[in-house]
Amino acid sequence: MLIKLMLGVLEFKRKDFKGLQNLFEQLSNGQHPETLFITCADSRVDPLLITHSLPGQLFVTRNIGNIVPPFPSSSSESAAIEYALSTFNIKDIIICGHSQCGAMNGLLTPDIEKQLPTVASWLSHSQPVLKKMNELHLDEANGWASKLTCATQLNIVQQVQHLKTYPVIVSKLAKNEVSIHGWLYEFETGKITVYDQQKDKFVPLEDALTVALNTRKNKIVSQIAMDYLNGLGRPRTAAECQQFMQLLANMKDNIQPIWEKIKELSRQKLWAELGGLYEKETDEDFITLLNSGSETQLPDLSPFQKNISESKGYRKYCSRLIHQSLFFKPNMTTQPLPHPEPVFVARV
Repeated sequence: MLIKLMLGVLEFKRKDFKGLQNLFEQLSNGQHPETLFITCADSRVDPLLITHSLPGQLFVTRNIGNIVPPFPSSSSESAAIEYALSTFNIKDIIICGHSQCGAMNGLLTPDIEKQLPTVASWLSHSQPVLKKMNELHLDEANGWASKLTCATQLNIVQQVQHLKTYPVIVSKLAKNEVSIHGWLYEFETGKITVYDQQKDKFVPLEDALTVALNTRKNKIVSQIAMDYLNGLGRPRTAAECQQFMQLLANMKDNIQPIWEKIKELSRQKLWAELGGLYEKETDEDFITLLNSGSETQLPDLSPFQKNISESKGYRKYCSRLIHQSLFFKPNMTTQPLPHPEPVFVARV
């Protein structure tokens, strides 16, 4: 086997390396992974292969059972989490379990500590899985394979919860700087299912992809919309102030009132980031994704309230209201200026 591995290295150097030489030269200047991939040490699981990724795209840590000891811990997994989250711009953390997992088989094996004491000690971090399985009241009719799959799924969810005990992750979750995902890889079929927290079950990757696309689309479009509104956020005249306040009031449900103003920039940025999923920009699915951007809801419009109140336009607007109320009597031909509309916080 050793000779085969050495021959494999030579083959890699002759063929594959040449095709990736430019990439490796870039990586010699540093790595910038955006995904922390935590998976099992099982030889049948290859993160780069199953995600079709290139070197430098995944920061990978592996162990028996894709386990994350809860914080505080001095384990290598904790060190990897601290290093990755503090050094790189990690946007996604994936806990990836797999079918026929030997670690989960060991977890379900009575008295495993007598056979593999060190493994048993390590698997203690997954003990809550056994408690949850007992609560499900699985009987012999379910079969061993069914129990093993159940344990593997519950273990993935348990390790996701362990990740949320790390202060660095808690901080980034609060600021929406990172997302955590649970995957189950079936190496027999190549299928991956994804844990849906709202449904509390594993769903097909295709369903999760749709959710992920919409989430990313909303984030991109929301940022473009906020930037556009920031450009209007300090009105200089009473008329501009009145128009801007009315605009914000009209946007309490979605960004339809400004969509035509930002649609082209949204198209460019969505295509730049997500275009690889489509054959061409006129692809019907991409057009549908783009057009759905008009329904995006901005979570919070209140930051503009301070900008408006400190603007010259707002002072002029208030001055006109005061002037009108003190010196003019409304009649059939004189229409009073409307009072300022409140700044809404959009429903999420």
